Amino acid sequence: MFPNWDEGIKKICQSIYFQRSHEILSRPIEEQAPFPEDVRVIQPKRLDPKLASFSGYWSGRWGGLLPSQLAVEQIDSNKAKVVYTWGDDALGKFEKGWNRLAAKVLPSGTIRFGTKAKFTFKIDVDEDVIYGVRRVGRNDISEIVMRRTQV
Repeated sequence: MFPNWDEGIKKICQSIYFQRSHEILSRPIEEQAPFPEDVRVIQPKRLDPKLASFSGYWSGRWGGLLPSQLAVEQIDSNKAKVVYTWGDDALGKFEKGWNRLAAKVLPSGTIRFGTKAKFTFKIDVDEDVIYGVRRVGRNDISEIVMRRTQV
C-alpha cells in the first residue's frame, strides 16, 4: 500500500489520531468525562474568598483535546476533597475514568493532588477559570484551562 513501511504506518496512525481527535472535540466534555452520581459540593464557610472560589465544578481539555472535569467537593485552608474525571485518550492509551482524591491546599492558594501524576491548579477569580498543570516526571508536562460548569 505504501512504498515505505514505516512512513505508511505513520500515515495510518496520523489518520486514526485525526479522526479520533475530531470525534472527541465534537462531543460535550460532560458526556465524555462524566462525574460519578454521588458527587456533592459543600460550600465552604469562613474561608478566604479566593480559596472558597475553588468550590464547585470545572471542565476543560488538557492540551486542548483530552476532556476532563474537576469537582472541588470540600475545601478548607489546608486540604480539599476533589473528584477528577477524564475521557478516552485519542491515541487509545487509556479509557475514561475518575478518581476521588484528597488534595493539599498550599500557602500560595493553589490545590495539588496526585502521586504518579502531579496536578496543580490555581484560580483566576476575575476570569472565573482555573489553570492546571499536570506533571509526570521531568519532561511530561501538560496544561489546561478549566471553566466553571453547572451539574
